[in-house]
Amino acid sequence: MILRRALLLAILSLVLACTPAIVRAVPKDPIAPSPAAATLVIISAQRERHGPAWIADVANVEPVRMLGALEPWTHFVVQVPPGRHLLVAYDDDSYEAIEGDLAPGAIYALGFEHSGLDVVLRPLLPNSTDSIRRLLDETTRVVLAEGEPKADDLERMQKKVVLARYRYGRESDEKRARRFIRAEHAWR
Repeated sequence: MILRRALLLAILSLVLACTPAIVRAVPKDPIAPSPAAATLVIISAQRERHGPAWIADVANVEPVRMLGALEPWTHFVVQVPPGRHLLVAYDDDSYEAIEGDLAPGAIYALGFEHSGLDVVLRPLLPNSTDSIRRLLDETTRVVLAEGEPKADDLERMQKKVVLARYRYGRESDEKRARRFIRAEHAWR
């Protein structure tokens, strides 16, 4: 019995080791605002439960745009057009959405709460010593390893986006208003 279990664990470890990486590390260049776009810094710390976290931009883009993916203790930076965005974060087990009116020239941090996949969107303040700045120092900057998501990743994204839109639409107006970030909240 013990030998069978050890053999099974060895085979599982070998299979997982041969699984291609979803993200790859890149240098941590300075994060600078763009006058024509909103900059999102998306951070995952201590999320190890349900595989990688994927982020999609729903509101302004048709079809839905995959922004990137995160492993635990990683972050990525992406620029999006200014305006209203519904950002959907999902993993193998759950999904969550948050909405914001993003301003050009502003930098925002999208982070995951430690309790699960609850997402928080807020302005990123230059030269601050808040927890987001510390997380940027402690995490690795990444990009998608393949450059573009695979067809099955895009299909899974479409399904999770539909579910997240539905859940977000059923939240109370008061709850959505508390979580909504407006352009005037941005630091410039």
